[in-house]
Amino acid sequence: TLPDGKQGVAYSQSLSASGDQGGAYTFELSTGALPGGVTLGSDGTISGIPTADGTFGFGVSATGADNYTGSTNYTLHIDAPVPTATAARPTGGTVYGGTSLSITGTGFTGATAVYFGDLAAGSYTVNSDTSITALTPAASSTGTVDITVTPPGGVSATNAGDQFTFNAPVITVSPATLPDGKQGVAYSQSLSA
Repeated sequence: TLPDGKQGVAYSQSLSASGDQGGAYTFELSTGALPGGVTLGSDGTISGIPTADGTFGFGVSATGADNYTGSTNYTLHIDAPVPTATAARPTGGTVYGGTSLSITGTGFTGATAVYFGDLAAGSYTVNSDTSITALTPAASSTGTVDITVTPPGGVSATNAGDQFTFNAPVITVSPATLPDGKQGVAYSQSLSA
């Protein structure tokens, strides 16, 4: 069996053969196809950077110096890339939610969820493999949380660039100044916030 690989990550696995007294085997693909970006060398090394995820079936034959040949069928599973969120703009908004946020990174295609800490985004749109636009959810308290993206490749790892801070709202009291009053004359002024 072959170890699994990951899309976009260098893969290398060496095959060996035995049984021909002449030794010095030459390997070649006998059936099926390898993942895009991956090749089989005549020395039995399967290597390259897979360009797509999925399950790939193929056969490999080995021919020894005495011209005896043997073959084996393989299945190679290439996992989808794990997403990485590297930046979020803006980096903060109120606890009431609804802040429109731009998240940049990699591996976002097929995203199934966006979270702010343990809170699901109010909504999100995958713009491309490197960009997501999301609306922040309402939070019950202030504080900084990590943003994670969950597509088929797994949950993105957290880092300093994927953080968002839920802030208390800024309360403004109006009017900014009060009108003057007169001693002995009734005074009334309403304030608003």
